Amino acid sequence: MLQNISKIFGILCLAGFLLITPNIFAENDSEANNETKKGNITEQTQKNNEALNKPTLIKRENRPSTNRMKIPASFKEIPPLIILVKSIVGEEEKDRYAVIEFEGKELTVRKDQIVENKFKVIDIYPDRVVVYSREEQRRHTYKLTKEEK
Repeated sequence: MLQNISKIFGILCLAGFLLITPNIFAENDSEANNETKKGNITEQTQKNNEALNKPTLIKRENRPSTNRMKIPASFKEIPPLIILVKSIVGEEEKDRYAVIEFEGKELTVRKDQIVENKFKVIDIYPDRVVVYSREEQRRHTYKLTKEEK
């Protein structure tokens, strides 16, 4: 099976080479003919011949790209959540509570609680609290802060 595929591939490569080779020699011959006739042809005629041999390029208009995301003028910047985790209490995952400070208020939260319709407490670990910000639509992890004495 592999031998048949390798034979077919070899034949295709050889055929491709044979198809390309005459074009290469034709280009070299035409260049040689152009050089010998150069003395008889005026510069304008030579430029016309070169223009005929070159592929024509179609120029596109320079216009701004339309696929870029445009920010509407009414776009408001969403302030990030600022939460300080002061303490975490509880041994098992479902019995854990965290004392946090949010917008100057000290709150006691538990898992799956929605706080002031701004974020939801996703999980409480022994050393951190994971919340989901409803406005930003992303998760944040806040580590337990150590109090300075």
